[in-house]
Amino acid sequence: MATVGRADYNRCHFSAQEDRMGNWLGRWRRALAKALAPDMVEGSELAAVQEQLAQSERRFHAVTDNLPVIITQFDLDGRFTFINKYIGTVLPQRPEELLGAKLREITGDALYESVSVHIDRAFQGHKVEFDICFPVGGVDRYFTGIYSPELDDTGAVVSVFALWHDITERKQSELRLRAITDNLPAVICYLDAELKIEFANATFTSWLGKSASTVVGCRLADLVNEFPDSPAAQGLMPFMLRALHGERVEFEFTTFVDNHERWLHYTVVPQFGQDGAVLGILALCADVSELKRVQRQLSELARFDELTGLPNRYQFNEKMAEAVQRLARASQPMGLLFLDVDHFKQINDTHGHAAGDEVLREFARRLLASVRATDTVARLAGDEFVIVLEAVADRAAMQRVADKILAAMLSPMLLPHGELRISSSIGGAFAESSKVEPRLLLDCADLALYDAKRAGRGTYRLRDYAAPQEITA
Repeated sequence: MATVGRADYNRCHFSAQEDRMGNWLGRWRRALAKALAPDMVEGSELAAVQEQLAQSERRFHAVTDNLPVIITQFDLDGRFTFINKYIGTVLPQRPEELLGAKLREITGDALYESVSVHIDRAFQGHKVEFDICFPVGGVDRYFTGIYSPELDDTGAVVSVFALWHDITERKQSELRLRAITDNLPAVICYLDAELKIEFANATFTSWLGKSASTVVGCRLADLVNEFPDSPAAQGLMPFMLRALHGERVEFEFTTFVDNHERWLHYTVVPQFGQDGAVLGILALCADVSELKRVQRQLSELARFDELTGLPNRYQFNEKMAEAVQRLARASQPMGLLFLDVDHFKQINDTHGHAAGDEVLREFARRLLASVRATDTVARLAGDEFVIVLEAVADRAAMQRVADKILAAMLSPMLLPHGELRISSSIGGAFAESSKVEPRLLLDCADLALYDAKRAGRGTYRLRDYAAPQEITA
């Protein structure tokens, strides 16, 4: 019988790593009870076996009482049969005072009802893990609870072991992070390696019109498919896949919300594991619509003359470069007109700068009315204006445009102080060469303008543009 007793005792020494927590403590207790059965151990060895088992139990309690987790066991009636000392961080009673008490009696009805569904599943043989918050000393504490059923040799549930891990510090950090991200005016989300959403801030759910509970756990592809007509949504996947391959990606999309254009700027950053594999991606999307509108306004201010609304010298240089490139490709002639208002300084000196400004505005309006929509009218500075004539047929066509402008200036201008008659001198440069330098073409038109002024003003003169190599030849 002693041999049997020692064998049963030896079975107490099993590895917790090889058995689930829900079973190893139960096995240890059943083995203990079996080993101490009077008919299994000879009287001469009973004391030795009992001492060895007592030492084993002390070691067991030393381990469980020093773990930073609450470990309990309750039977099928919901009564505590084991509690470690860490329970003292939550309850004022000592563990031995709680043994035999029912779980509902200790937790109270409200807390018991919140965990009862998990207890029921554990009694059905399922391991359950969940997070819960309840007050301790008037302060909310957060715990991860694990219920693990103890099974007998037939597989029947005989009790449930509960492990409670205090995650208050981590949860508070998460809540602080959530408070920060939820108040940022940007979409923030985290997706795992399968592009399932694991985290989404309030801005994300607000933009989608969905609750966080319906978004978290969804596949990004499923959300994208809910917006088949949105280029911004449909264009996301290629960039997300690039991030999954380890690339940091930034891109922009424009979309329309309530008939208003919205610019979205995305930054997608991969998260790497210690082995270098991509674990998931962090995506941030900011609405930069207001910034784009300001940039557009600044661009317009940088490219347009505030007084007349015409392109300024900066945009004229851009338009001239584009026109020259098109000329080279199409091999079609182009022309440039350089104009000013005759005796403009005298108008300012006589009628004041406000009148002079109105003259320039009306001059610009008449120029626009005299040319094609494809031609570019720009104000360089003061009373100097230029007109880029693309795909002009010949010199006679330029003459017709100039005559139309001169005729438009014959009508008197209506100013606050009365009528004012003005005239304009026009110089033209005609280019047939496929190699045109914009600066030299402008110089050619400027020289023709001086020809017109020497001819008595209020007239038009034309010069042919010669490319630099043609001059040398």
